[in-house]
Amino acid sequence: MQDRSSDKNGSTYDALIKSTQKAISGKQIDSVTYIWMQGEEDARMGWGSVYEKSFNGVLDQLKQDLNVTKINYVVGRINDYWTTDKGLKDGDLMRTTLMKLGEAGPNAAWINTDDLNQGVNPWGGYDECDGHFPPQGYRVIGQRFAKKACLLIDPNMKLDESVFTESFFDSAEQVKSHAAIGKSISVKASNIKPDEKPPGMEILLDDRFASPEATYKGWITFPANDSSVELVVDLGEVMPIDSTAVNLLGSPGVTAFPKKMTFSISEDCKTYRVLNSRHNSVAFTNSKTAKAAFDDKTRKPRGVLVLTDEAKTPARYIKIEIATAEEKVMLDEVIVNPKG
Repeated sequence: MQDRSSDKNGSTYDALIKSTQKAISGKQIDSVTYIWMQGEEDARMGWGSVYEKSFNGVLDQLKQDLNVTKINYVVGRINDYWTTDKGLKDGDLMRTTLMKLGEAGPNAAWINTDDLNQGVNPWGGYDECDGHFPPQGYRVIGQRFAKKACLLIDPNMKLDESVFTESFFDSAEQVKSHAAIGKSISVKASNIKPDEKPPGMEILLDDRFASPEATYKGWITFPANDSSVELVVDLGEVMPIDSTAVNLLGSPGVTAFPKKMTFSISEDCKTYRVLNSRHNSVAFTNSKTAKAAFDDKTRKPRGVLVLTDEAKTPARYIKIEIATAEEKVMLDEVIVNPKG
């Protein structure tokens, strides 16, 4: 978007046009489709009233720079974190404006992103309603953009729907199956003696999710202030791992989120790798979710799915290290490669 204080284009626009003009030099353009996901800062700064005009100005500039008379575009509506009731000056106005732009004519479309912003974001924080998205959410956003773009280019295009099948989990209830069901798991914790195999741990891999009550027998409890809880799942063979998760009990006044959870993988159970420390080492210390879940005593107990991304990396062993907080931590399932 252009600098609102001048008529100059921004450096990002200039770089985009330069690279695009180089790529299309000497070629005939059949169509141009523009993907647009932006608006959070405009909501924060109160620029909603000039947004539509600025957006259309960018389209006009694109037409001129690309020497075309028509541009398709798909806009993403900023998610439900960016709303006026959260202190964003123009949050609601921005969301309405983006929808309006996406419904402006036959060459326009928009996508919803409200259902994709719960979970572990790329910076290793967990929230129920985040300003951005976990890696799985970004993938689904890409699928939604691509599908809308294809249909703008050719409304009669026959799409391969399997390409656009969405896979996003923000609740254990959505998980119908996963790769670790019935496999073996070892557990180390301060309340478990070395080489001890505590009974009942197999329920962590039984594909059964406990009732959201602390007294329900399906929950495994780990004590407070324990920095040595370690779970290791043996899948029995090396396979591509795309995601791993645990389902925690969120019960105000009874349990708490851990201080930190670290997910790592191995092929030989000797050398473990944390593939991306920015979102596979999940910190809860300053989590808004933890505060909302455990300070608000009126909230009902519920399962909280903590899912991380592994990018289809070969592994046989999944290690999850948990540093508990000042209250006990309870979980009922360790999940590998969930399927809906």
